[in-house]
Amino acid sequence: MNGMADDVERVAAAAAAFRAHEVAAERRRDLEERIDRLSRQLSDLRDELADQRDGRRGWLSGLLTTLRGHREEALGRQHIRREAAQHRVAEAEAHLQMMRGEHIAVLARLQELASAPATYRAVLADYQHLSQSGDPRAQRLLELADERGRLNEDLADLDKALQAADAAEQALEAVDRKLGRASGWSTVDILSRGTPADGIKYTYIEEAADVAAHADRCLAVLRTELTNIEQVPPATAHLAVDAMTWSLDVGWDATVTNVAVDGRIDRARDNIAVWAHRVRRAQQRLHQRAADTRERLASIEAERSRLLDPLS
Repeated sequence: MNGMADDVERVAAAAAAFRAHEVAAERRRDLEERIDRLSRQLSDLRDELADQRDGRRGWLSGLLTTLRGHREEALGRQHIRREAAQHRVAEAEAHLQMMRGEHIAVLARLQELASAPATYRAVLADYQHLSQSGDPRAQRLLELADERGRLNEDLADLDKALQAADAAEQALEAVDRKLGRASGWSTVDILSRGTPADGIKYTYIEEAADVAAHADRCLAVLRTELTNIEQVPPATAHLAVDAMTWSLDVGWDATVTNVAVDGRIDRARDNIAVWAHRVRRAQQRLHQRAADTRERLASIEAERSRLLDPLS
């Protein structure tokens, strides 16, 4: 049976490579769709930013506001909108760059596996003689080898998805901690206008914005890893916290500003809680799927050992 065992291993290796090729091809399709969609969104965001810069949008309302004597407030609002538009463009550009990097990597992976489909078909054809050898174990061994190869590749993908889910969970927790600290300074801020408390709160908000951008990237990676694991992939989140809320202080009443910022913090934390719950659910499903896969692989190995036992 040593020759048959070698043949079975070749089938398993060919099946694993073929499965890897299938996964990479699906990832390429998913990434190309997302890149195309985000490219169109980025074009719209750049147009919006250009409109904010040259004042083509909202000029009439701006004129009327100025005539009513609220020019400082109007300029403050325009400044906030322009900075928000710049932030959205920068965020979209970062996402697009990351996805293009993933696309380059998956194209390289497909190039490595270019011969996998043909090799898999050729291996199956070459070893059809096993199923016709008269040994009743031969066909079953081929079936087990094919399944084992695919499951081993699936398990590797599950492990990568779990790593991505863990990274996303940690990033979301980091954003929530930063916002929680900012929220903790809100009461002090209201009672201490013009003290360091005001600056501390906004420092935490700006730090949360940076961490939120990282969390967005982690969630995008998780979506890619989940694409081919027979789960509904979560859409890429938009967790960005407006780091430009400092400019709200320009020409605005302090109490109104604090209420507006605190409301944004609360909404951001609620949004993060929703995504953290989704990530935890994905982790649970991934752990269960990995456990089921390992259990099935153990069962396959036990049956394979019995079939290859010369005394069986």
